[in-house]
Amino acid sequence: DDIENPSGAELSTLYTYQGKWSDPTSPPRTMNPWEGYAVQNLSNRNVIIKLQPKPAGVGQPVVESNPSGWEISILASAGYAKDTANHPGVRYGASEEWDSFDHVEPPPVGKYVSVLFPHRDWMLYPYDYTVDFRPPDNMVSWDFDVRTNIDRENVNVELDGIYDLPPGYNLSLYDR
Repeated sequence: DDIENPSGAELSTLYTYQGKWSDPTSPPRTMNPWEGYAVQNLSNRNVIIKLQPKPAGVGQPVVESNPSGWEISILASAGYAKDTANHPGVRYGASEEWDSFDHVEPPPVGKYVSVLFPHRDWMLYPYDYTVDFRPPDNMVSWDFDVRTNIDRENVNVELDGIYDLPPGYNLSLYDR
């Protein structure tokens, strides 16, 4: 929250890496030594950001948000690699293309498995995303890819939260 961004560039959520990337719907509140971090410059221009250190124990309270919608989680694993932070969902205030609820897929590290929502066709910020929220319309669909660089390992994909869908929603999965 205390990053200085004098150029006003649009930056993605801060990710932390500890064997797998953090869930962008619960970003880290502080940066700790010896952990890996990533943030994407969505505006694709040169930017200088400044981080002001604070004494240990000084932080901001976490504010819980009311999403006014629903989401599911897509989890993938291949060998020891896991990707557990992938969320398609519906929120009031979301749009069909990029909005502040959408989060860019962090870069792959080492042996990885990755679930992503490819949006290279979006006018604003055409990237791959790990979180993609849409407005509540009659029919909502997502295309997602599962990628890995691990040879001769099965990739397991699980859907979590499907039993929490509101009444009237049905889930269909198509393997193209």
